Amino acid sequence: STFAGEGIISGIHKNLSFSAGYTGFRTDGFRLNNGQEDNISNIFAQVAITPKTSIQGELRKREFKKGDLELRFFPESFYPYFWEKDDSETARFGFHHAFSPNSDLIGSFMYSNKKIWTNNFLEAQSPPLPTPPFPPGSTILIEAFPDTDSEEDAVGSEFQQIFRSRYINFVGGAGYFEVDGEQNIDIETVTTVPQPFPSVTT
Repeated sequence: STFAGEGIISGIHKNLSFSAGYTGFRTDGFRLNNGQEDNISNIFAQVAITPKTSIQGELRKREFKKGDLELRFFPESFYPYFWEKDDSETARFGFHHAFSPNSDLIGSFMYSNKKIWTNNFLEAQSPPLPTPPFPPGSTILIEAFPDTDSEEDAVGSEFQQIFRSRYINFVGGAGYFEVDGEQNIDIETVTTVPQPFPSVTT
């Protein structure tokens, strides 16, 4: 059960150019909890204010959800209840100004917000986990199942000056980036008691 689709519309009207698009992909994978779903939408527009100056803006949104996609040595080794969801939104603004045919100034500003959730649905697993008291001589194994949620905000700006001449080309610029995030982690530890190996008499 795999499905994918994509659509784009774009156009130019006088000093305005624009586009809007969507792409989506969904699959159930090749085993239990191997599915994923990815949806991306985007809007872009650019306006030429004067023959020398233009501005542009872009909005982008992505929603991505997946199960346990990691491949391990044993095919049956996977987490049947694990899932992760990523949501991100990005806004970008840019401009370009030509001082002369040989000199250009460009700039870009960006803001991004990203949220991630992960969950292992430990409470849905069966059979029930053993509880103390444990049989004498048992080996106790501890396994951790973290559930996390995080949010990240990022801002960035860049400027670049481009100069071209017959004898020399010059490119100079500056940029600033800042990322601020927070993550919450809940870890649930599980104690399991494997059955001891049977004794063998020869």
